[in-house]
Amino acid sequence: MHPQPLTWDEMALRLGAALAGGFLIGLERGSKRRPAGMRTMMMICLGCAAATIAGVQVLATRAPDDFGEISRVLQGILGGVGFLGAGVVLHRQEGVKGLTTAAAVWVASALGIACGLGEYTLAGMLTVAALFVLWALKPLDRLITREDSNNHAPRSPRSADAAP
Repeated sequence: MHPQPLTWDEMALRLGAALAGGFLIGLERGSKRRPAGMRTMMMICLGCAAATIAGVQVLATRAPDDFGEISRVLQGILGGVGFLGAGVVLHRQEGVKGLTTAAAVWVASALGIACGLGEYTLAGMLTVAALFVLWALKPLDRLITREDSNNHAPRSPRSADAAP
């Protein structure tokens, strides 16, 4: 089975789906004033979808028997986006900040890949699942964190830990 080259309409649909998913995830992050908001998530999804579409096109037009080509594209995307996500993680005295946003960046890349592959059902399910985690589970996360902090003695500031 050889993949067929994508039409312009199909490419536009895939890019549009990536923009829509990135918009929704980014809207949630932006509403919380996180460093990677709506435009950032949309650009991540768009870029990942475009790179995936390019891989699909190469597979369809130039290397129809080399399915490793698309695999290398996907591996490159996911590895590269990991570095982008690391850029939003901040180490502060009170702990590490930005891990959820970094994870959302990685999920946005997977969403872009799904759209680029034309896997709209997967993309829709991924968007719903990501929004569920980001919105619906936030109160539960706060409750668990609050209960955990009540069971442990608070950390002393670094300056108190420093040797005289």
